[in-house]
Amino acid sequence: QAPITSRGCPYQCIYCAAPCLDQHRVRFHSVGRVVEEIAALRRDHAVDYLFFHDSVFTLNRRRTIDLCQEVIERGLVTPFSCQTRVDHLDLELLLQLRSAGCQHILLGIESGSEESLRRMRKQVTLDTVRQAVRQVKEAGIHSTGFFMIGFPWEDREMMLQTADVAQHLGLDAVTLFSVTPLPGSELWSMCPEVPMPGSVDFRDPEVNLTRMPDGEYIALYQQ
Repeated sequence: QAPITSRGCPYQCIYCAAPCLDQHRVRFHSVGRVVEEIAALRRDHAVDYLFFHDSVFTLNRRRTIDLCQEVIERGLVTPFSCQTRVDHLDLELLLQLRSAGCQHILLGIESGSEESLRRMRKQVTLDTVRQAVRQVKEAGIHSTGFFMIGFPWEDREMMLQTADVAQHLGLDAVTLFSVTPLPGSELWSMCPEVPMPGSVDFRDPEVNLTRMPDGEYIALYQQ
């Protein structure tokens, strides 16, 4: 089961369409509503694992801690996964998440190149990434890192930097996506002449936004 406790994202990453959909607004369900939903899923549907589908599950730190404490106090601890940003984590928060049942966190890291992180407006540094991954591990929670290669400004060296960082962070798993512009995103407006696929599979290099020949880019992505 994949409940959603909040909608929207306040950040402005150029590859994401969420800012266009929500104008950077974030709307939260109350802690009480979320806990009641968890209780109903357990009671009525025998759900024994949850995946919270919020874009940034820990965006509001105080609310996240309150939610964890309420889940614990009501005896509703259920194994779960969530996804968040590396700059919205700290050890105290992670220990609360683990106590409430968190077993796995998916982290939107995106790149091992400081330049790419800056140009995609991710607003994090690799030092922040490394600290977050260390703390997730220290809290005893499994981690998956999401990465992307193929931005218009990226060359082979920058993409290999991402591969190197992904392999040496100490993550439990890595998922690599090929950069694909989404309608409504800033990246979409940057690539008006690039033919777009009829459907999107981020794990298949369906478009090539780089200056590399298509075959070379595809071979590098597969490598």
